[in-house]
Amino acid sequence: KGLAKGSYIYLQNIITDLLIGMKRFDIIERFVTSCLKLGYRPGLITLNPVILDREIREFEKTVLQDLIVCFNINAEGFNVFPSLNTLEEFIESEHDYQLMGMSIFASGAANISKSIEFIKKLKLDYVVFGTSRIENVKSNMELLRN
Repeated sequence: KGLAKGSYIYLQNIITDLLIGMKRFDIIERFVTSCLKLGYRPGLITLNPVILDREIREFEKTVLQDLIVCFNINAEGFNVFPSLNTLEEFIESEHDYQLMGMSIFASGAANISKSIEFIKKLKLDYVVFGTSRIENVKSNMELLRN
């Protein structure tokens, strides 16, 4: 209700991936177009970006231009599907939407410097990471900027 127009609304991966499994890309497209009609920007979070990509390429280009697709990507290949190599190829391919990497530190199991070095080599538009300490946010942001 109080969400500013132009804000992103994300469909969480549990829903996105359930719809992918059910082959209900029509519902995913309806989510995206509904967000746009209401003045918001759509985001899809998924653990299956390669499968999602094959289907959303069929959506109208005007629908895709404000879309962000968010997925796991990290140097360790932790929770990266179908494989790290396939996902790296996917990232390098052309898209009519924006790419956001998440779980870039492999849920805390990765070396931070190595992870950031890996992420910076990829053609991602955004990355997102979580931490419980503001010091970690500051140091990670510094590493990402340099």
